[in-house]
Amino acid sequence: MTDKQFQAVMDDVHALRKKWFPILGLNQWRNIPIVFRRDCSSDKENSMAEVAVSWEYRHGTIFIYGPKWFEYMSASEYHFVHECCHFLVAEMRCWGPPTVPSEDYERRVQHEERVVTDLAMAFLRARKSK
Repeated sequence: MTDKQFQAVMDDVHALRKKWFPILGLNQWRNIPIVFRRDCSSDKENSMAEVAVSWEYRHGTIFIYGPKWFEYMSASEYHFVHECCHFLVAEMRCWGPPTVPSEDYERRVQHEERVVTDLAMAFLRARKSK
């Protein structure tokens, strides 16, 4: 990834943050830094981004994987909103048992992914209908 491409990714994400954090209420959270990586996720090679959320303290981190983000930048708004929606629903994870077998954890993650996908699409449709 070139420096110019990496800068384009950072500019894109910062613009999306400025637009979407107030809409989603994430500007009211204590701290949500964005970490930009020049490489891809070590365990999810097709991932554009992922989040780590501490909902009880209202903070977390967004990790942006530059090469994949740049590759799919034409759809970056959807992907950014999708990742942000994880902050909105992360608290729901606490309603399951404290220890979960790995196969059940995967199913739980699949449900969350489907929920944040639908939420992201709904937020984008609502924003475009204004």
